Amino acid sequence: MAIINHLFMKFCKDSLNDDLKDIAGHYQNPEAVKKGGQFWVVEDVDRDRIIACGALDTTSGSKPEIRRICVHPSYRRLGIGHLLVNNLITHTIKHNARCTEPELRMSDIVVSTSTLQPGAIPMYLRLGWVIEKEIAVWHIRGVFVVNMRRNMHVERSS
Repeated sequence: MAIINHLFMKFCKDSLNDDLKDIAGHYQNPEAVKKGGQFWVVEDVDRDRIIACGALDTTSGSKPEIRRICVHPSYRRLGIGHLLVNNLITHTIKHNARCTEPELRMSDIVVSTSTLQPGAIPMYLRLGWVIEKEIAVWHIRGVFVVNMRRNMHVERSS
């Protein structure tokens, strides 16, 4: 069992680093931006430190995905995660409104989180997300990956 846990944690660590090795190349390349991709950071300017980040990934699947929502532990429960997700939703709505190519409009965006981030699921539900699927992490009792979706269908104004 220890080797399975080790391999699973290695997989998680490796998969978490892939896009972060080249943020601009992954999230802000011309093709990603054309599809609405973006990466945000939140800075505490008084302390000159980055305290949170979040991304809209338009490159890795059939639906745009919110990824990398992360808030420094000292800044949690202050609404920063909520602000980031709301900014990503607003960005998506604006992208859809100005997009002249219908195939590049985002009808839905998705996010995956887990029960290891207990504040995330209620936050997403409050922001209009719905749970599509819960997947048990087979070797960790009581832990689930939760796939969520938010409909972004907004009529484009002429």
